[in-house]
Amino acid sequence: MHVPDPGRMRELLLPGRRVWVAPASARANPRTTQFTLAIVESPASAGGAATFVSVNTIIPNKLISRALLDRALPEFEGFTDVRAEVPHGRSRFDFVLTSATASCVLEVKSVSLTHGRTGLFPDAVSARATRHVGELAGLCQRGERAAVLFVAQRNDVDEIRPAEEIDPVFASAMKDAKKAGVDFIGFRCEVSLDGIRLGSPVPVG
Repeated sequence: MHVPDPGRMRELLLPGRRVWVAPASARANPRTTQFTLAIVESPASAGGAATFVSVNTIIPNKLISRALLDRALPEFEGFTDVRAEVPHGRSRFDFVLTSATASCVLEVKSVSLTHGRTGLFPDAVSARATRHVGELAGLCQRGERAAVLFVAQRNDVDEIRPAEEIDPVFASAMKDAKKAGVDFIGFRCEVSLDGIRLGSPVPVG
């Protein structure tokens, strides 16, 4: 079985947990595995209900792409052109948004790890994410706009924070990027066995 999330997911993939898989498309991605892990059920907390957690890290980009094209994100109101997978320096950023008078470089990050009702990113040391926020900070220092959009692929998140105990280097880079002017935005998702949709915004600490 193919696991599309490169993180550790130690708090999710535990013995006895229910998971749902999807048939792998040989045409779209010729792999030897027949199935792709899609959803993991996180057990209910006291007095609560179990939570479905999507673990496909491609989905947040698809959700944000659709929301941008539908002009459904007020944070990016006024941008009329959306380009995906745009090379810049040593990186390839998820989106570049432009209008007649402005532009914004946008990077999307998938969140699955939680502590209580706080989403944490990353769930494993990520030199790539650290490099991204550093390059975005450099853009802001040159007078350009840049943003990071965290998408928690679960509905039991009230805020999102850097996982300082897991990756202190990223947490420090994120703090510096905030000071430089990078916008950090968070959303949670509504996940069910019928599909996943972008939910309500949540603060990023």
